[in-house]
Amino acid sequence: MKFYKNLLFLFILTNFCTANAQTNNGTIIGLVADIQNVPVKDVTVYLLRSADSSVVKFTICNKDGKFEFNDLQPGSYLIKVTDISYIKTTTKVYRLNRSVIVDVGVIKLQLSNNQLGQIDVVASKPFIENKPGKRILNIQNSVTSTGSNALEILKKSPGVKVDNDNTISLEGKGNVLVLIDNKPTYMPPDALIDMLQATPSSMIDQIELINSPGAKYDAANGGVINIKLVRSEGMGINGSANVTNGAQQISNDHGSRFRSSTGFNFNWRLKNLDVFGNYAYTYTPYNRIFITDRLVNYKGLLTEVNADYFSDQSKASNVYQFGADYNFSPKHIIGFLVRGLTNSFTLKKSTTTNIANQGVRDSSVATTAKLDSKAAQVAVDLNYKGNFDKAGELSVDLDYFSYNRSPLEMINSDYFNVTNVQPYRSLAIQNSFPSNFKIYTSNIVYDVNLSKTSSLSVVAKTDYVKTHNNLDFGEIVNKVYQPDPRFTNQFDFTETVKAGAVTYNYTPNKKLSFEAGLRVEQTTSEGVSPTNKTDVKNNYLDFFPDVKITDKLNNNNVLHLTYGRSIYRPFYTDLNPFIAYQDQYSYYMGNPYLKPVYIDVVQLQHLYKDKFSVSLQFAKFHNFIMAVFSQNDSSKILITHKSNLGNRYVYSFNFNGEFDPVSWWEVNAAVSGSYQWLTANPAEAYLNHTGIDLDLLVKQIFHIGKSFKIGFDSEYEIPTTYGVNQYKSAYNFDGNITKNISKQATLALNVNDIFNSKRNRFTSNYSNLNVTGTDQTEFRTILLSFTYKFGNKTVKAERSRHTGAEAEQIRAGSGNNPQ
Repeated sequence: MKFYKNLLFLFILTNFCTANAQTNNGTIIGLVADIQNVPVKDVTVYLLRSADSSVVKFTICNKDGKFEFNDLQPGSYLIKVTDISYIKTTTKVYRLNRSVIVDVGVIKLQLSNNQLGQIDVVASKPFIENKPGKRILNIQNSVTSTGSNALEILKKSPGVKVDNDNTISLEGKGNVLVLIDNKPTYMPPDALIDMLQATPSSMIDQIELINSPGAKYDAANGGVINIKLVRSEGMGINGSANVTNGAQQISNDHGSRFRSSTGFNFNWRLKNLDVFGNYAYTYTPYNRIFITDRLVNYKGLLTEVNADYFSDQSKASNVYQFGADYNFSPKHIIGFLVRGLTNSFTLKKSTTTNIANQGVRDSSVATTAKLDSKAAQVAVDLNYKGNFDKAGELSVDLDYFSYNRSPLEMINSDYFNVTNVQPYRSLAIQNSFPSNFKIYTSNIVYDVNLSKTSSLSVVAKTDYVKTHNNLDFGEIVNKVYQPDPRFTNQFDFTETVKAGAVTYNYTPNKKLSFEAGLRVEQTTSEGVSPTNKTDVKNNYLDFFPDVKITDKLNNNNVLHLTYGRSIYRPFYTDLNPFIAYQDQYSYYMGNPYLKPVYIDVVQLQHLYKDKFSVSLQFAKFHNFIMAVFSQNDSSKILITHKSNLGNRYVYSFNFNGEFDPVSWWEVNAAVSGSYQWLTANPAEAYLNHTGIDLDLLVKQIFHIGKSFKIGFDSEYEIPTTYGVNQYKSAYNFDGNITKNISKQATLALNVNDIFNSKRNRFTSNYSNLNVTGTDQTEFRTILLSFTYKFGNKTVKAERSRHTGAEAEQIRAGSGNNPQ
């Protein structure tokens, strides 16, 4: 009840602000005619943002061919005109100031030679576009993304790293905030990875990588990744369907696994109603080969523990989205969105552990496990967007998210002496760890123009999170389950975050723009473990400033300077004070006393023609969290846990450039380099280290005639150090051939990791721990994909739909501010 009282108070407060604000917006007018200067009526005219070509508004020309866009905020715009009988036409960029009427004059249309096969005169976008503060990946223009899922695309994106445990980082910063269609996902890590793995590339239009998002977003982010799903551009019914089949080749010992996905998306657009949705089914293998050699020196006796682990998983997932927007008046819209996923999988694991003393084999353990799991998640969004003319704009979002997971694992271990053919001991274990998450969110955004050169955005948001986790672990003796109190635990966690943010924008002229923001977040949380009799409470207030300065030096060069502060709150699962059994000699332990990490980031970026981007960045992580290992030399057990270690400092350099050596050859090159060091707390001073990393990613597309494309992605990373591990160099190579069968149909053959070379090779040597290992989670994959687009692509395009809690939104003819 208190949650909804807070929501009502914020809504009333925001409406009060709305009623007292004043603004003066601009207007763009024009006329559409044919090449003989005869006015053309009833054609669709779009107003686009010049920065990313997103739709701001659209209208229909009157009987005299005239059109008009009112109540526009200052900025740079394009005009695009489409009609079934004419070739699409896009104008130059127009700069609009406040209280100004810009007349674009006459836009002339050329009659199409084939009205059913209209030619778009606007050049297709490159795969990567560089903008101030962000990078845009046009997935539909990437041949090597065909057949991949969202997580696999991120792994091959410049500036993005995804490790073997599926932890995502952006330009050296973890805790990345992932949005879908500008909408926060509000998912715990496991649920987010499930969603990304189940989202095929055929459903993705663009991915935006935003390094310094600002105070309008949740402070708990190390950058923003915004995944924009495909939206058709036509009135009536439009969409596409896709099917992909292939195989993942693991090794000679483990063979191959089948992989498949199929899905569709659609949009049904009427005058005041927009209904849209998508669905995909994926069947994907996930395998892992993890080999480690660990040396233990205990009382002069040198013991070697060699573990050879292989996991075999096939996950069947259903991901869906359905929503609608209704314009109940020209400037007011309501909408809803339902997004969900269900999956089930069986994970089979086998581990062979060999133990040798003084170089002589002593004993071994053979462990097999079978884990059956089902998971379901659903997110519901109700939203409202209103334009009150001079009083500003208001958006309201109410969100609910639920995630349930119910895994059950059966583990069997056989113990052998060096002379035994039959095991001298067998152990049967049952491991169940169901979990449930519920998240409630309200978000209100109010935007107002203060003058011709300045504007203000106010955000009020409340998040409430409730989780319930059970860990039930024990041995089965004579077919009777006996719980093991060391590994049996219950953990309940609640968290409330109340936030308010103010962002001020000032544009004194066409060259300079300033943005200053401040976000305040009050966090209260409680983690209770009845089993361990622990109750950990936290209550803290934080301030997160950000500043952005953009200087357009000339038509080709732009400088962009940013400063921002953010927070990383530990994952709920990391706070659970439990010990998780991994194998006989490996445990994982939670830490309920983990504290938040605070990150300060300064970045300077130079852009040249939106084709080349060079950035320098410095980041400081206060109370840096890292996984560390402790080894009991007597029992040989290795325990992994996370801890606040101290401060981490990172200097980084990022370059991205588009090269076109010849008309039929496109090249995009990205170079990421960093120098980092960790200053640990005195108790962990032995973890102090420095490290240099350099990563090179090259994407190439060769155009063979009008219908063939051949693409190659290649990546190389030098030897580097991260945390307690020293990694050897790594490389991989991907290839693709795409054939346009017709204007609606495309066939593609994709081969990922052609040489089956992508793996982590590492060593760890600190304190009493000495480990070398190889970890491989990606393998050669061959995929054949077919895509078919349906509907009339030349008729009047839909309004792009984005809800109120997201970044850079557009809906009902105006842009929203992100959370």
